[in-house]
Formats: sequence, C-alpha cells, structure tokens
Amino acid sequence: MFSTIKNVWIMLGRSIYTGERLRKNMLAITFLGCVIAAVGTGMTIINIVQDKGLVTITTGVIAMLGLAAAFCSYFLNNRNVCVLIAVYVSVFIFTYYALLGVNEGFAILWTMLVPVVFSYFLSVKYGLFLSLYYEILFIIMSYSPLRAEMLNYYTETFLNRFPLLFLCSTILNSTAMIQYHITTLFQIDHENTLNEEVEKQTVLAEQKANDVEKLSFQMIEALATSIDAKDRYTNGHSYRVAQYAVMIARQLGYSDKELKILKQEGLLHDIGKIGVPDVVLNKSGKLSDEEYFVVQSHTSIGGDILQHLENFRGAADVARFHHERFDGKGYPTGLSGKSIPEHARIVSIADAYDAMYSDRIYRKGMDKKVIRDEILAYRGKQFDPELTDIFLKLFDEGKLTAIDAYGRAFPISENGVKIKNMITVAVEDEIGLIMEEFGQDAEFDDEKLMTVLKHVKERCGRDLMMIVLKVSGRNGCGYNKEQMDDTINAIEYAVGRIYSVTGGYVHCGNDLLLLPLYRMSDKEVIEIVQRIYLEFYRLANSNAFEISNHVLGQ
Repeated sequence: MFSTIKNVWIMLGRSIYTGERLRKNMLAITFLGCVIAAVGTGMTIINIVQDKGLVTITTGVIAMLGLAAAFCSYFLNNRNVCVLIAVYVSVFIFTYYALLGVNEGFAILWTMLVPVVFSYFLSVKYGLFLSLYYEILFIIMSYSPLRAEMLNYYTETFLNRFPLLFLCSTILNSTAMIQYHITTLFQIDHENTLNEEVEKQTVLAEQKANDVEKLSFQMIEALATSIDAKDRYTNGHSYRVAQYAVMIARQLGYSDKELKILKQEGLLHDIGKIGVPDVVLNKSGKLSDEEYFVVQSHTSIGGDILQHLENFRGAADVARFHHERFDGKGYPTGLSGKSIPEHARIVSIADAYDAMYSDRIYRKGMDKKVIRDEILAYRGKQFDPELTDIFLKLFDEGKLTAIDAYGRAFPISENGVKIKNMITVAVEDEIGLIMEEFGQDAEFDDEKLMTVLKHVKERCGRDLMMIVLKVSGRNGCGYNKEQMDDTINAIEYAVGRIYSVTGGYVHCGNDLLLLPLYRMSDKEVIEIVQRIYLEFYRLANSNAFEISNHVLGQ
C-alpha cells in the first residue's frame, strides 16, 4: 500500500508537459490567463459600481495577475512563474474571501474549481496541496471556535455541509487527475520508446545507406582504376578528370550532391575502353583509320554499358558524349552546343587537358603553356566557351597543380632530381667509355658493370648499388623489332613509375636497363623489383618476352 502510494507520488513529480504537449499547455495557460484577466476586469468594474471596497482591490489584483501569467507563458515561455503566481494568488484571495464571507459566501465556491483546474493545467501535486489547504481551512471555519464568527457570514447548513462537499469534489477530481497524469506518463514513455527505436533504426538505416554509398563509390573507383590499367599511359587519368570536372562545376555553383554525382560520372567516362582491344589501345605506332574508329567506339560502348542504370542516367550521357564538340564536329553522334549534356561538356575539357598533359606512347606530355594555348584556341569550337573561361581561370590561378601530380611518376624534390640526374649521367658516361674501348657491340657482363658502378660511386661520392634488368625472348616464341621496341617501352614506363625511388634508368645495349640506387635493404630492393614486374606485365602487349634481374654491389 505505502509502496504504491510512494510510486504514485514519484510519478506525480514527473512533468507530463514536454515537447508538443508543453507548447500546447503554454498556449492553454496563456488563454486561461487572458480569461482570468477579462473576468477579473469585469468583476472589478461591477465592484466599483456597487462600491464593494476591498473586494474591488482583490478582483483588480486577480485581473492583473491573470494578465501577468499570460505574458509570462506567451512571451517569456516561463511555466514555473505562471504556476507560482496561480498558487500564491489562490491562497491569498480565497482565504480572504472565505474568512470575510465575501458576497455572502458565494466567493469561496470558486474553490470548487481548484482541484481540476490546477491539476489539469498546472500541476497535480500543487492541486492536491491547495485542495488539502482549503479543506483544512473550511474545517477550521466550520468546526472550530471560529464557527461562531463565521455564522455572521454563512448559514448553519453551509458550514455543516460545505467542507464535506469540497472533500468529495476534491477526491473525485484528484482521482481523475491522478489517473490522467499517470496515463499520460505511460503514453509519453511509450512514445519515447517508439521514438528511440525509430531513431535507432533510422541511424542504422542511414549507416547502412552510407556504407552502401561508400561501397558503391569504392567499386566505381576500382572500376575506373581497372579501366586506366588497360592503357599504359593513363594511370590515374579517370581520377584526375573527375577532380578537374568537380573544380569546374564548383565554380558553377553545383551542390555537394551534384558534385558527388559528377565525380562518379567522371570516374566512369572511359568505361567503354573495356571493349577496346589492348593491342589497339596500346599500339606504339600510328593508328590506321579502322583502328582509330575502334578507339572512338569506346564512347558508344560506355554509353551502352551504363544506360540501363536507372539511378545513374547522367553517367551514360557523359560516357557517350564526352568526345562531342561544341561546333558539332565530334563523335559519336555530332551533337553541338547546349544540346550536349552539361556534365559531358565539363568532362570534355577535363579529359582533353589531362590527355595533353600526360605522356603518350608516341609523344611526351605537352608543356603547360602549349596546353593553355590549345584550349584557348579551341574555345567555342571543341569546348563550351563559358566552361573554357572557368577552366582557364582555374589554370591561371594554379588550382590544378595539386591534381596534376596524382598517379604520375614525378621526382621527390628538385634537389633529389639533381643528385639522381648526376648519377644517371655518370653511369651513361662510364658506359660510353667502355664502348669506346670495346666497340659499339661490346657485351656488358657483370664484371664490366661492376667497374661502371665502382667508378660512378667514386665520381659521385655516393654509396650505390644497381639493379640490372635484362629483356629476352621466351623459348620458342618469335618476335620482330617492333614488338621488341614496344616491350622496351613497357619496361621503361614500368621503371618510370618508381622514378622517385630510383635514380632513373640507363639503356645498356639493346636488351639491358640499369637502375642505379642509393644503398638500401634487401627488402626494399625486392619491393622495387616486384613493382617493376607488376607494371611491366600489366603494360606489355606481347607474351614473347620476359625480363630477368639481378643486383650488383649489394
């Protein structure tokens, strides 16, 4: 029994007015305060007319305090002040009315509203306390020596029955309000539990969505990397094109969501190269008209691959139309002007810039000044004029530099380059001296190469070692000079990928490449050789050759 009462009392201490309920309750208090202010004002006017004396003052005070409660609830959003105003005013006013028998006892009948009004609008606990206070007050008035004084204002019947009537009213109203309070708390707890579960599931759903999006993007990046891997000279190309495109689009005011979409489209713009044979894509000589047509087909192939992705329509357009020209002379369909999708026009500039700046099998990367002049010359012809201006502004401000280096094999530092060039030049000089002594067809065995290494170490004052790479034909496989040259190009490019680690490379005869290195551990040497082999077999067009290696001066 006592435990139940204690639990109920604890529950009554919890407010049911939170969130939306609090907002509605504050509006109700504001309305109630305005009503009390209006009623108090009306009663004050009546009391003034009837010359009621002190009662006039109390009704005026009620009107002002009702207005104050409305102000505190609506403008100050302070519920506690409203509650305290109501409590103190009720205690003072109704005690005054009861003891003076104002309006022949009618005034204290307003106390019948206290249990329900206080409990519903303000606080069940305060309602119970006030009800108990009034009940004690009425019992003292009716059944104590004070009764004789009260008979001057109240009838015998009123004094005998009103305390009992108020008690019954209090019990009924308080029971109902306690039940209402507890039921509301259970409802709030249930809603909170549901909200917590919804929030928990929402967080999990968002996390899963983010994981799926992250995985999708990683898959797109992996696919872009595999596309670039088909062409020995396009390592990092798709990534750089995507980043350049994003920089242009950001100047156009694209949102973060739009930039993310464009980046994914840029990564996949060359997906059609999957359908272009490696022998054509990596041909070292000039392409025939038929072979050039095959290379051009990567746009249509890419568009066809991506067109069935319902939530990724833009990627198909970029893949299909990024080689269209603004003047209508591009391929595959000859679109012109604004009829070319904007994303494709953006990627077109980024793609052309990176292509010109990258090394190709038939040429070295172009100088940046030449590239700028080329892009400007084709403004309004190959490229959208507005987008060209934006790109050139980014170019002139040097904002492309950070992206330019991605995936390319550049030296570590200017000072490092000077040292490495000095070593490379020294190796070439020593090889030249041996060829002068033994002839142009001299065979470079390990003894001669150790002599080269020794002289270079003395000349440069560096502790060096050297990896010797030898290209040779596989047993039973025939090959021609063009295939041999192409294989040498592949191994040169593979070595160039780790140029920042090595001191460059030197040709020695027709089948040897020498890589002078600073002194390093066996493990580091093995890693370098493994990387070279990995790049070589990824890039080589012919299976007729293999490479072998050994290290000198280790």
